[in-house]
Amino acid sequence: MSIDIKSEIPISKGMASSTADIGATIRATLNLIGRDLSEYDISKLATKIEPTDSIYLKENTIFNPLDASVVKKLGCFNTGKVLILEPNDKLSTKHIRKKENYTKLKRQNKYIIEYAFKLLEQGIKNNDLNLIGQACNISSVANENIHKKKYLSEIMDISKEYGACGVNIAHSGTVIGILLECDMDESKIVEKIVEKKIDKKYKKIYTADIIAGGLRSE
Repeated sequence: MSIDIKSEIPISKGMASSTADIGATIRATLNLIGRDLSEYDISKLATKIEPTDSIYLKENTIFNPLDASVVKKLGCFNTGKVLILEPNDKLSTKHIRKKENYTKLKRQNKYIIEYAFKLLEQGIKNNDLNLIGQACNISSVANENIHKKKYLSEIMDISKEYGACGVNIAHSGTVIGILLECDMDESKIVEKIVEKKIDKKYKKIYTADIIAGGLRSE
């Protein structure tokens, strides 16, 4: 048999493209042989191939990417949208983890990330995108000691100026996302990004809805 992958998710930019491909392949295979597995079992199976994100689970979940053991469930959140800024640059998770002093740098961020996590947890619980945005801002800035994102400070200033909820980054990738409420008009933000010539770096700018996790099939 052969597998034909058709995906709009960019590769090696921190948007879990390989996790999506693995999950879709597992789901397609289960459909083919007339069997089913729980989202947790599929996650465990995927981790045997490579470290895996928790996107197979419907709820936002903190879990171990090496064995899919669940640390904490945060609940579902599926409102709002993200203005995605995508550069041509690619970056692999393996490359990031091979960085000199990677573990030491991660530990330096421990307490600030713990605070950000509390805001994230509260934001999901209260369905508050602004709290989630605050958590993202803190986490994005903290990650600068591991992998710098060009124009991050300018993008955060523009985000704040036009009332966006916050700025998220791909920690082991190259994309940046600006969090917006569903009814917010992102055109002014895009205009400002172009005016500041930030689009010379982030050549693809597009919007995606925030949705719940979980594998889907027809």
